[in-house]
Amino acid sequence: METAIDFSAIETLQALHLRWCKFEIPDNSPQGLKLLKTLLLMRTEVTKEMIDAVFRNCIHLESLELIQCSMHGLLSILANNHKKFKSLAVSYMPNLMDIVSYAPTLECFKFDGYVMNVIFSRTDALKEANLQYNRNRRNYDSSNMVVANMKHYTKVYVLATTNIFLEAFTKRYVGGGRLEKRSTFKFENLREFKIFFKAPTVCTLFDIAEFLKECPQLEHVVIDIQNFTFAPRLEFWETHHKEEIKKNNYLLKSLTEVKIIGYKGHWHELDILEFFVKNAPSLVKLELVMPKNAKTKAHAPDYARINFIKSIFPEIKVKEV
Repeated sequence: METAIDFSAIETLQALHLRWCKFEIPDNSPQGLKLLKTLLLMRTEVTKEMIDAVFRNCIHLESLELIQCSMHGLLSILANNHKKFKSLAVSYMPNLMDIVSYAPTLECFKFDGYVMNVIFSRTDALKEANLQYNRNRRNYDSSNMVVANMKHYTKVYVLATTNIFLEAFTKRYVGGGRLEKRSTFKFENLREFKIFFKAPTVCTLFDIAEFLKECPQLEHVVIDIQNFTFAPRLEFWETHHKEEIKKNNYLLKSLTEVKIIGYKGHWHELDILEFFVKNAPSLVKLELVMPKNAKTKAHAPDYARINFIKSIFPEIKVKEV
């Protein structure tokens, strides 16, 4: 739909949300959209010229969100001189190849889609990253690109992501039992971490633990395993990782709260519970959110092991949703 609005005549507009619209912004308008703070475009054809015009005109812009927009190649955010631009969100734009941001005040970056190359000129202000990586239809291994992007997120305080992030982060055993080394990153500032598991994956507790040990200030962890089970892919755990967990030191001294969403009582979920109660001496809250149909999917409860875990940390809370 073509909008019949002359945006150059609107001086007071602060929030603009457009869906299924053909959107044009008058370049270097003396008045229009000068006070705009929030711009959301959904299913809109976006061009480089349009994005450039937005940042030239909307000098008070704080948030830009692009959802399922049509754009090819490069998304370039030129906000060098902006003092208030804090949030950038890009969702479901598979034709993009790269995102380049020149935004020294950017505090929050949200991305949902296939892994792509992301370059930030500066990340001094970045506090939160929400990286909802999805599996490419062709099962392309995006680990190298995830690792290449990793340096931008090591100073954040809040991180939410998927198991694709973990797959790129941790070491793995390859053919013949040989250990494949991966790059190591420290997340010195991280306070909150949320991980969404999506099938298929070879990730286990080992991958979670290897990441958490690089986060010395971590206080809150959320593990979301709704509509997911570890059952089909635990050969690495049984063969190699189970012993690695026993040998290594995972002291999570700052961790106070853990929440597992989608808990179904599977034995490897009990491995995860045991890991936290043994390695987080400051733990005060361990919450299990169980789906109402969990009993039809779960294995028979291992009461001996559950009682052992409760003997270490009796304050476990379980609720159904």
